Parts: sequence; C-alpha cells; structure tokens
Amino acid sequence: MRAYVPFRRNRTLAIVLALFTGIVGGHKFYLGRPGWGLVYLLLCWTYVPAVVGLLEAIGYIFLEDWDFDNRYNDHLPPLDYPIILSPHQSHPRQRHQP
Repeated sequence: MRAYVPFRRNRTLAIVLALFTGIVGGHKFYLGRPGWGLVYLLLCWTYVPAVVGLLEAIGYIFLEDWDFDNRYNDHLPPLDYPIILSPHQSHPRQRHQP
C-alpha cells in the first residue's frame, strides 16, 4: 500500500498557470480548488475566466510567501520546521522490501 504524500504548491507555478491556463481554470485545479476550476472551464467561452485569471496572477505576484502558504499549503508543515518521523514510520520516499 502506498502512502499519499502531499506536495507543496509553488507560487511561481500558480502565477504561470493563471496567466496561460487561466481561461480554463488550470491554476484552480493546481491549487486544489477543483470546483472553481470547473466553473472556469464551463465559462471559458465567455473569456471572463481569462480576465479573472489575469487578475488572479497579478494578485499572486503581490501575495507574500507566508500568505500563499496559509491559503494553499495549510495542510503541510512550514518549510523551516524539520519533519520528525516516529521510530515506526519510514520516510515517505523509501520503499519497503517485501
């Protein structure tokens, strides 16, 4: 059985996705907001999501790192905290040999 290891969302990638795939909501899917991603996808023919995606990209540019982490990486420990594993828990990237 494989354990799910959550990934840390990157602000720079969110900006690039909002700029280039904002019309179909690519950045929303990446940031863990699939409901909003579907709304963008359904309304892409109106070009409104393209304008909103551009505005959101500008908003991500001016967002502080800690604020971005609070919004989109709230389920992960901060980068400056060490991850301490219990003696019975192996590192997520290590594979167990049967």
